Amino acid sequence: MPDSLKRLKGKKKPAKQLLLLPPPATFVEESKPSEEYHTAEPNIYNKVEEVPPILSPSVPETISKAQQEETAMYKKLYYTYVEKYVRKNLPVEDAQIVLEDIYLTIDNRALDLIVDGRKTRLPFEVKATSKFSSLNTEDIYHIGFVVKFFLKKSNVFGATFIKEVFPNQLREVEFSTVTTKLTSSESKNPSIPIPKVCWGDNRSISKKFGGHITEELIKQI
Repeated sequence: MPDSLKRLKGKKKPAKQLLLLPPPATFVEESKPSEEYHTAEPNIYNKVEEVPPILSPSVPETISKAQQEETAMYKKLYYTYVEKYVRKNLPVEDAQIVLEDIYLTIDNRALDLIVDGRKTRLPFEVKATSKFSSLNTEDIYHIGFVVKFFLKKSNVFGATFIKEVFPNQLREVEFSTVTTKLTSSESKNPSIPIPKVCWGDNRSISKKFGGHITEELIKQI
């Protein structure tokens, strides 16, 4: 083989170098709003309007602010009544039981009595006072009258209440007799009297206080 061919055969060609070029720029035209949809003021989609929550009276767990205020006024009235007339005539424990049972009645005032045949009972459980209570039946009738009067309940409701709160003292008294005793407010028992605001026309609350418990009314207890 000629020497010239040997030299060509032994010589290696250099490898080709690949040049990496950047990708061509892509031009994206920004979309412009059509003139027919253009408004003077752009819409603000993240604007938050504060709307006060609406309390629905149809939801049992929901108590409106007005109901809360009414409940507070009822409890203030009966606290005043118990402190002024009842507590000094009962043992400390019994006086507290009466007050707490009245509070329980206020909280559940929207519920109706449970009728079981000829008997009625409260739709909630109250705690009974002890058998050592020194109150006579007339005193107890007055408590029942005041409870049913300001809560705008029936005589049957008031009689059921005191029958369950004072079961030992009223054990021998017929339910019909207790109901009848709560129809009048004229008795002026010196131990636990009925407040004068309840005397005479039993519609005095509606006439004088617009049917509501007010500070003026509580002052007259």
